[in-house]
Amino acid sequence: MVVLGNPPYRARAMGQGKWVLDKEGRQRSLLDDFREPDHGKYEYKLHDLAVYFWRWSLWKAFESTPDPRGIVAFITTNAYLDGPGFAGMRRFLRDPVDFGWIVDLSPEGHWSPVRTRIFPSVPHPVCIGIFARGSNVTKGSPEMNYLAISGDQRKKFEALKDIGVNASGWGTCAGGTTASLRSARLESWLQYPAIEDLLPFTSLGVTCNRAWVRAPETEVLARRWRRLIVADPEEKRALMKETRDRTIDKLVPAFPGGHVALPLRIETSPVPPMPLSRAFPGGASRRREIWRWCGGVGGGGLLPRADGCHGQAELGVRLPRGRETGGGLPVRKAGFRLAFKAVA
Repeated sequence: MVVLGNPPYRARAMGQGKWVLDKEGRQRSLLDDFREPDHGKYEYKLHDLAVYFWRWSLWKAFESTPDPRGIVAFITTNAYLDGPGFAGMRRFLRDPVDFGWIVDLSPEGHWSPVRTRIFPSVPHPVCIGIFARGSNVTKGSPEMNYLAISGDQRKKFEALKDIGVNASGWGTCAGGTTASLRSARLESWLQYPAIEDLLPFTSLGVTCNRAWVRAPETEVLARRWRRLIVADPEEKRALMKETRDRTIDKLVPAFPGGHVALPLRIETSPVPPMPLSRAFPGGASRRREIWRWCGGVGGGGLLPRADGCHGQAELGVRLPRGRETGGGLPVRKAGFRLAFKAVA
């Protein structure tokens, strides 16, 4: 049995995975086979359409037929190679097979230059995963191999033409049932401290879950706000984009620390800071713990500018946006970072 494809990638797909999520009289669902003890807080990542397809394909190739031979080959996003939420998936991928080959098509990382992407409209790193079992079913340590292809799209396509299982450049993956599916030579990255080892706590940044509450110009926000407050209730619900946690009828607690002047300025890398609407309390999550820890936006004080120019330099804590990643520190997870901002 051979299962070959490019399944859709879509996060938060829990309502679309009925076949692999239903237990159907069993104690476990098929997706439960991808779970690992003590990893529950990360395993929301498993609810992705591509992961559902992976689980179905492994069942189809290796569990649904008496013939032990099988191959599963998919091109998907590559988070399963070493993400903590996919530890159980890596264990299950290794379990029924004799060989595995990973072709990393995005060693440049997330949001790489468009010219380097296999799929120009997909900013997420992707890889080809091939897992095979021969005629003899054995339970042992499968041979897992990793190869990275860099360069622009054309170079990658040319390189793919010449790749074979006996080609040069393959590296052996790290051992262990849940270990990374990248080359063991890259495992030194895991020797860096995790961000939670360095900072007092970690959190997602501001997640508004509605685009209308931020804009490049304050006047744009003012017009949107005026339209919202004069609308009739039904139109207001649509304009607000109501969610479970934010509705036009729900009272939202005040910001920690008392009154806050709105709109606020937030950073949305890589573009300049943007004003955030007075309807910011309508955002799905303001991350109150970050706000409280910072003492409000900016936290810290105002210091004279070192260049002697008019104005001041603001030393504060940068409020991160959503799942934005940080940089500059050799840590394995991204978080918020200190920032210096010039204030006119």
